[in-house]
Amino acid sequence: MDREKAKERIEELKKLIEKYNYLYYVENKPQISDLEYDALFDELKSLEEQFPEYADANSPTKRVGSDLSNKFEKIKHEIPVLSLDKAYSKTEIIDWINKIIAEYPETTFSMQEKFDGVSIVLYYKNGILDKAVSRGDGFIGNDITENCRTIKTIPLKLDKRINISVRGEVYIEKEDFEKLKNTNEYANPRNFASGTLNRIKSSEVAKIPLKFFAYDAVCEGFENDYLLLSLLLRFGFNVSPNTLFISNKKKKEATLLKESTSFKETTSLFDEEATEEKEEIKFKIIEFNEVESQIDYFIKIRNSLAYQIDGLVFKVNEFSTRNKLGYTGHHPRWAIAYKFEAPRAVTIVKDIVWQVGRGGRITPVAILEPVALAGSTVSRATLHNIDYIKMLELSIGDIVSISKRGDIIPAVEEVLEKSENPIIIEVPKFCPSCSTEVRLDGPIAYCDNEKCPSKMKESIIYFASRDCMNIENLGEETIDLLFENNLIKDIPDIYKIDYSILLKFEGFAEKKVNLIKEGIEKSKQNSFDILLYSLGFNQLGKQTVKLLINNGLDSCEKLIEAAKKNDISIFTSINGIGEKTASLFIEIFSSKRFLYLMNEFEKLGFKLYAKKDERNKSKAFEGLSFCITGTLSNFPKREIAEQEIEKRGGKVLSAVSSKLTYLVVGSNPGSKLEKAKELNIKIMDETEFIMMLENSK
Repeated sequence: MDREKAKERIEELKKLIEKYNYLYYVENKPQISDLEYDALFDELKSLEEQFPEYADANSPTKRVGSDLSNKFEKIKHEIPVLSLDKAYSKTEIIDWINKIIAEYPETTFSMQEKFDGVSIVLYYKNGILDKAVSRGDGFIGNDITENCRTIKTIPLKLDKRINISVRGEVYIEKEDFEKLKNTNEYANPRNFASGTLNRIKSSEVAKIPLKFFAYDAVCEGFENDYLLLSLLLRFGFNVSPNTLFISNKKKKEATLLKESTSFKETTSLFDEEATEEKEEIKFKIIEFNEVESQIDYFIKIRNSLAYQIDGLVFKVNEFSTRNKLGYTGHHPRWAIAYKFEAPRAVTIVKDIVWQVGRGGRITPVAILEPVALAGSTVSRATLHNIDYIKMLELSIGDIVSISKRGDIIPAVEEVLEKSENPIIIEVPKFCPSCSTEVRLDGPIAYCDNEKCPSKMKESIIYFASRDCMNIENLGEETIDLLFENNLIKDIPDIYKIDYSILLKFEGFAEKKVNLIKEGIEKSKQNSFDILLYSLGFNQLGKQTVKLLINNGLDSCEKLIEAAKKNDISIFTSINGIGEKTASLFIEIFSSKRFLYLMNEFEKLGFKLYAKKDERNKSKAFEGLSFCITGTLSNFPKREIAEQEIEKRGGKVLSAVSSKLTYLVVGSNPGSKLEKAKELNIKIMDETEFIMMLENSK
């Protein structure tokens, strides 16, 4: 191919790949198969290698990232990146709106989700992504351009030669975080997204399915937010479909767009080429008297969204009014955030203890003066790691504010009053359980002793838990009792002891002991895949085990033989397993620990291979996705229903989104039902679901 044809083909391929990226990652409407996409991608990569003069930094091939280290240079922001004023009640929001309308009666407003992600600014020069900068302190941020180039929902090139600054949030969907939570140390999706975005190597960032929502922009020639967000949509940015505009009845009927300069007239200012005629973009518009009910609606559906939000943002729509309202030193007067505040309480930190998890991580926990919070009494709260303690400037004896993050996990949020005699907190030099010297990896402390008693006990608790072997009636308190009395020391001991010995302990009658015995016997019927991921080895979670089994590594013997060959390609040939994980699997399946456990379970009579129906799944539900809400009367555990779906090749989702095919509804359904109706998702009751299962056999 000559140089001119190569140049034309490279440009053609870049446009095609960006188009298919947009359809796949933003619209969720793939138009070509993975095989066809890979062929286009490989062709572009090959041509760029042959003709490097035509390769540029914004090529789709650059999204795979680089192994070169980024130094995160500091960059001064070109636009104000201030915090927002906050409100915690609907009354405060209504008062804020009314105050502005009293001064500027024709004002309209936008209402957007407040995404719980990582705030960044994208700067485009002549339509090309020039740099991506973290929020930083609002004036100076880190240059994270190379990492952001790997995020497929961030356009690298716009179809207009335009200078524009785009603000938005980098995030990871809740479902993706759940899949990857065993591979990271982060407590929630936001922290995971932040940690990923700050990695030194962009090639590592490229492996994580980060996404980007655009919610604001600065660009000359536009007179309101409605038009500017419409432009972002046209340029291929992911703008939340839940974005609303608030107006009076007259403007609602006319639509905000028609009262503004037309899209075609505005964009023609930036490019002499004719603007393509496209269908008019319209956001939903509500009236002022609907604001409170919309806030209630978002509070109701927030947990069913595919991503995390922690509030709503209200902004003045007209830029001329924004300019008149101006800024304080801290925030713009034309915007305010309504926060879904987690319940809080005030208490005293009485002590700090360090607890050892089954993976060896040593985590600080605050021992608190017991306090009522969100319907329960809280006496302990997580402190994550030593850096978090330093950030809070926390010491024993301080008066603190605590919350239930995600309405579940108690956490210390801030120090309200310092103790008169503070006791400084330091990372222990030795494991509090086994006295082995602690290993530090950044701010995280680890115990590497495989036989550490705390690690062993936590592994047993994990093994018996509902999400693993589900040993009924063998709860954490019973395991604590057995472990502290040296009746069990390791996982296989669960199946070796005579539980009648519990009769000598207070609270254990014959009926209770018999129920534990029944639970033990019942758990022996669990399939090989459940046994394997219940052992708690790093990276060996539920989904990964299924990948191994479905790709022929379906027995203990085959896994051990594969590890003996010391060839990572045996594992990397499986779609979804990378080199790092493959190396770890070789280490695990050849380890003394794994060999010991397999030998013990074989002697206990466990089947160390997948049964035929576990290996050869039906494809009846292939391409279909399901989500379950409420209680299903015919399935004692929701996991059983989910296994039936997966057995037929279907996919189980944890949240309702446009990707969902069916919502299965049991009794007492949650907010997922309303969200499914909103998105026109097919809804079926338990009877219909069972019929579908029967018909697919």
